[in-house]
Amino acid sequence: MTKPNEEIPLKRALNLIQTTFLGVGTAICGTMFAVMGRAVETAGPSIVITFLIGAFFALLGGLSYAELGAAVPGGAGGAVSFVRRAFGEGILTFIAGWYDWVGSITDCSLGAIVFAFSINYFLKWLEPYTLAAITLIFFALINFKGVESTGKTQFILTGVLISSISLYIIGSFFSFDLGRFEPLFPRGPLSTLFMISYIFPAYAGYETITQLSEEVRIAGKTIPKALFLSLIMITILFTGTAIATIGGASQEAYGSSDTPLQDAANYFMGPIGVIVVTFGSIVATLSTINGSMAGGTRIAYALSRGNLLPPVFKKVHPKYNSPYTSLALTTLLAIWQT
Repeated sequence: MTKPNEEIPLKRALNLIQTTFLGVGTAICGTMFAVMGRAVETAGPSIVITFLIGAFFALLGGLSYAELGAAVPGGAGGAVSFVRRAFGEGILTFIAGWYDWVGSITDCSLGAIVFAFSINYFLKWLEPYTLAAITLIFFALINFKGVESTGKTQFILTGVLISSISLYIIGSFFSFDLGRFEPLFPRGPLSTLFMISYIFPAYAGYETITQLSEEVRIAGKTIPKALFLSLIMITILFTGTAIATIGGASQEAYGSSDTPLQDAANYFMGPIGVIVVTFGSIVATLSTINGSMAGGTRIAYALSRGNLLPPVFKKVHPKYNSPYTSLALTTLLAIWQT
């Protein structure tokens, strides 16, 4: 039993598949469903190569995260704990922690806003910003119930997301034409390289895995496996979606559209394809909220443990083993950003 003044530890409850899906579900955010048209318009069919190059650079970063996530004890918060271990409690730790934390809060806010406006498109009577706040509170309650609740929710959401993307890829087979990949570099190879900076942030979801490293079972083995599995799955889904979009539909169908995947799906699957992609894009926003909220909460918790936030934010709930005060702070800031 924990003594009154003794710090309550986080609970190691995440298994390999839950940890992997935290990385995958957080990476494949709703923006992927919107940027494909612009990406193909800029780089042409060579955008497939861009995704593969992006995956290579992501792998280089992933190797470092895999090593550090497995080696650093008490690594909640990911990068902030790694920098603290290397440089101590200084300005570098402060910058690393606050940079990642603000990024996670912003991802939560944007995910909630995109979700709310997507629902508002069908249900006009729902006020989108109120719905966004309610959505954030809902996921805060899920995270409050502990990392087991977070992991199970992410498993379901990411499973649905992968299924919808897989249906989209399979659906493209009905009108697939290799001739649409010619010319491969319509605007030259430089445009292909230029788009790396455009799509690379999409791979950054694997950071969430190390942010929750203190709650992963057998972290020394699970974290490296989860990082590499998530990168492989993200790469397959991104490149598969790009190949399906280019080969399955004429570029005129989606090139300048704000909803390129929906328009491409309508081209080769009809209205059912639009439903599949729209549903997938909505689920993607929810998986991003869940993963970003979990990661952002652990960053705030780590900042508090390092005296870079008030000590009240390192409190852990005695029943659910969730860092509930840092969760409340992260949620309130995300709601404020909406």
